[in-house]
Amino acid sequence: MRKLVYNLEQFLAFFAGLSILATICVVMADALFRHVLHTTLPSVNEIIESFLILPLVFFGGAITQRSKKHLSVHFIVEKLPVTVGRIIEFISTTLSMLFVALLGYLSFRLTLEAFETNELNYGQLVFPMYLSYGILPVGLLVFTLRYMIDFYDQLMMIINPNSEEKPEPIADKLSM
Repeated sequence: MRKLVYNLEQFLAFFAGLSILATICVVMADALFRHVLHTTLPSVNEIIESFLILPLVFFGGAITQRSKKHLSVHFIVEKLPVTVGRIIEFISTTLSMLFVALLGYLSFRLTLEAFETNELNYGQLVFPMYLSYGILPVGLLVFTLRYMIDFYDQLMMIINPNSEEKPEPIADKLSM
């Protein structure tokens, strides 16, 4: 499962990177049009808001969690006994996992409803909203899977309190 989640994260990271590149290109093209032709490209804001920013945010969540770069307060936990700190981290991971899973479920329902009702965005560019909404459950699913791996690892560290070692990161295992 670790390798599958790692590969899914890498796949989504590729699309998040493409999202950044596309955003830069669209903004540069719009600025060029404004400067040279004194007009803007139609639907630039809709394209950026509906398709380019969402993958950047929701596809990057799992990778950020894997590298432990999400905002957290460690200085309090570090002052506690190891077992207590592990339990607090486990509770935090469990609550975060449940929250992200709930968001994923709700975003899936939103996407499905938009698909079934053929909800459309009526701006300069008309498109079905499920295309935009569908980005959320995909990213949140992989994010939830990453939290599930962390949940398991932390549970094993609580069950085996003599282990001072943290589980080996997946990137280290894959490079062998």
